[in-house]
Amino acid sequence: MRVDRIRTESAERSVILRADVHFDTHWVWGDEPFRLWYRYPAEFAPRVSAANGDPFVAALLGVAMRLGEDLHIDAEVSPRLHRHAAGTIQDIWTRWHADFRRVRLDCGVGEPRRPGREPRRGLFFSLGVDSAYCLAKNRRGGPGAEDRIDDLVMIEGFDVYLWESERFPPMVAAAERVAAAMGARIVPVTTNLREVTDRVVDWVTMHFAAGLASTVLGLGAYDAVHLAASFTYDHLFPGGSHPLLDPLWGTEALTIVHDGCEADRMDKIRLLADPAHQVLLDHLRVCNTGELTDAYNCGRCEKCVRTMIALRAVRALDRCASLPSTIDVERFAGFPLRPEYHLIAYRELLGALGDDELDRRLRGVLEDKLRVCAEAGTAIGLQVAGP
Repeated sequence: MRVDRIRTESAERSVILRADVHFDTHWVWGDEPFRLWYRYPAEFAPRVSAANGDPFVAALLGVAMRLGEDLHIDAEVSPRLHRHAAGTIQDIWTRWHADFRRVRLDCGVGEPRRPGREPRRGLFFSLGVDSAYCLAKNRRGGPGAEDRIDDLVMIEGFDVYLWESERFPPMVAAAERVAAAMGARIVPVTTNLREVTDRVVDWVTMHFAAGLASTVLGLGAYDAVHLAASFTYDHLFPGGSHPLLDPLWGTEALTIVHDGCEADRMDKIRLLADPAHQVLLDHLRVCNTGELTDAYNCGRCEKCVRTMIALRAVRALDRCASLPSTIDVERFAGFPLRPEYHLIAYRELLGALGDDELDRRLRGVLEDKLRVCAEAGTAIGLQVAGP
């Protein structure tokens, strides 16, 4: 695999970083190169450089390993990132994924990059429970200037695909209201990276932290960027984001912070239910609908309903303007299971429910689901701490 013709260009109110990606494996993209691009706000133009190969390491190393292709990049890479990408990251991924093979990283190694500017800190922000918790925690703790999250980085093309981009403007508008209330600013980024990576690697289980890191590695604007954790320290397993792996995508100038492993989802919901963080609750966005829709939250998918149950358990559902206030128990009972994710989540919900009639019905459904999850988890060798 070769990454070449790296260039930048100015567009209306934006700067675009482009590169051609050539695959040795024909079925990935045929004979033509894939035209990879990242679009950033124009204010970052002085920091976006065609001489910077860092974003392409994070974007494509996992793809190269899955295909068994050496990765050639026609640009210089940070010494720290090069060392980790050639060594520890591949050590981890080949242990986690049986179909990943070690590859050679062929690129220039530049001088260590240092910030040399006023420090700024970012947070990958989707308006979901995990990233909203990180922002609330950051503000609640009264961090010093060096720890304060300044920018909320929102990415079009990842959890919102480019082909459903009508969902993105309402997200940005909601995030702008959050940012105004929380003393931050929104930095929107758009990329077509998933158009090619989804053909080779699974986004959730293999690649999403690397993809996120690639966007800010191309910006050259931050000293640290927080990536919200999904799981707690006692329930970690190989996945697309992990506290062992995520920091390795950093450079001498940029630290990737895997943030939030101290809190489970119910802990996060409880913090967001605090009236001090009502603006985050008002604009909470958790939906993972696969339908082409302009819905902010569909209120009907498993993740929406599971979040609604959690909000009800802490008596905050009626204050969450972005989700319905009623729960369809029968619909929840019919959702398919993913034991590696749902076993933990449903145990947390079960422990948080009260004892009114709806809670008892939900409790029965959760107990049934947990039995199925436990049986399936045993069958696949899943190890999860007991209740």
